[in-house]
Amino acid sequence: MAFGEAVNTFGALLAKYRRQCTDLLRGGMLTQERLAELLEQEAKVAGYSPVRVSNWERGQETIRHDNRELLVGLVYVFHRCGGLYSLDEANGLLFAGGYRQLDEVEIQRVAPGWLEQLAGGQHQEADRPAARQAGKAVHLYPPDCGEAGVDLGAQRLLVSATFGAYFAGLLERRHNYVELPGQIAVPAPPHLAQLAPISRIFWALQEAKGQRLVVIAAEGGMGKSTLAARVVRCLYQEQAIEMILGDSAKNQQANIVTGAVTSIEPGYYDPASFYRRLYAQLGLPAGRAEGREKQRLADIADRLAGRRAVIVVDNLETLERGSELLAALKSLTGRDIRAIVTTRTVSGLDTLSADTLVVHLQPIQELDQARTFLAWHIDRYQGEHPGLARLKPELEEPKRLQRLLERTGGIPLLMQLVLSDVARYSWEYVELLPALFGQALLGFLYQARWQDLGQAGQEGAASRQLLQWMAGEQYGGRKISMERLAAWATGQGTAGYLSEALRLLHERFLIVNHDPALGNFTLFPSLVEFLRHE
Repeated sequence: MAFGEAVNTFGALLAKYRRQCTDLLRGGMLTQERLAELLEQEAKVAGYSPVRVSNWERGQETIRHDNRELLVGLVYVFHRCGGLYSLDEANGLLFAGGYRQLDEVEIQRVAPGWLEQLAGGQHQEADRPAARQAGKAVHLYPPDCGEAGVDLGAQRLLVSATFGAYFAGLLERRHNYVELPGQIAVPAPPHLAQLAPISRIFWALQEAKGQRLVVIAAEGGMGKSTLAARVVRCLYQEQAIEMILGDSAKNQQANIVTGAVTSIEPGYYDPASFYRRLYAQLGLPAGRAEGREKQRLADIADRLAGRRAVIVVDNLETLERGSELLAALKSLTGRDIRAIVTTRTVSGLDTLSADTLVVHLQPIQELDQARTFLAWHIDRYQGEHPGLARLKPELEEPKRLQRLLERTGGIPLLMQLVLSDVARYSWEYVELLPALFGQALLGFLYQARWQDLGQAGQEGAASRQLLQWMAGEQYGGRKISMERLAAWATGQGTAGYLSEALRLLHERFLIVNHDPALGNFTLFPSLVEFLRHE
């Protein structure tokens, strides 16, 4: 079945809603294997395998009409993971198989809010992501809002310089996020249904009635930190906020301007030490109210009074007590103080409530989305990887794009890495990828590239050394400039290979330079994590 093809059979609809689901545990499109697992874990329906799911989708096996537990379980799982959003869709799936529609008891189990919405006369279309609604989405700010970078050096009095190097680079870099219809799944009440998804986030963070905390959840490679940075840059440029505070989940902090690194004591990410971090960022005396958390909270709130600020916590999933930190963070938010948190999973976060907007990033699913994203990737990287330029006309071939989507699960980072390999070899490379998904495929691609460098002679050996050094510097929060790169290569006796080593790393690992003049290099966090175990 081709992407975008009209579907009306039970099996085809089943496959469609599964592909529209996001596997929040593993990232990417929900697989047949994971659907079978979730039927048991979430819907409490046991005894079904990926083979059975495949047979249902291909029409080779049917579900008994009296097996309501399984049928309702399918709807329940699809609703939970973002595959379908309305009662009409749910009943349309059942109708296609000749099954009776949901009754009120079953609706209450699948999605309690549906009954209330029906009673109030609210159309279910309001629950859909904007890209799946009829009509043109409305933007609160210009579509290019947040495209310009923020000069953290010039704004050091207003912008915290304690972010990890990767997130700081995202704030500073221009044009590092492309908005794709349907990728951002943001719930919205009817009066916000026509807002574009990213504008729903803007609304929550800058309107008095908006949610005070935005949680952006997605697996690695989906672009959650990139989206968070784009939102922060837009709010800052539109003067909706005047101060950016926060931190990344690391055990060291760095001054982005000077590169100086300071260690943070163990236990940093409990509420007390989080207050200490905000104390330092706001210029409050370090020794004041030591050991008195309520007083510290009052001091921070007092210092923020009359200011419009956003507090960012990147990579919450690395913390052992994430819910506790969220509670501390939420206690600081108010009409003018909002917060953005990125995390790989919301599982275990028991402090989420009505004043929290949970955003999920969906895999790229449609051919037009894929074409737009990969064209952006080519424009961004063809300077460092010239072979990409010849691929742009070939993006018009639907079969190639569809196959790339299927093999990568529509995860943006995987699509970028695979396209870079296609530029080095050919489109046949896509067929050589193993039957892996999400993080497993990402690990395979990193490992293959690492081994490839090992077979590339002295240039490859120098590239490996350079990559390991860059990963260590980034993990320590230190800025990687061209001057520091040259000094390091000279000290290693590999200065003659530096230019070629950078070319190889640009081509194979998509390293990013946020400052072409002076240099400000970063690696994807998933690559840094991979290299830490090499």
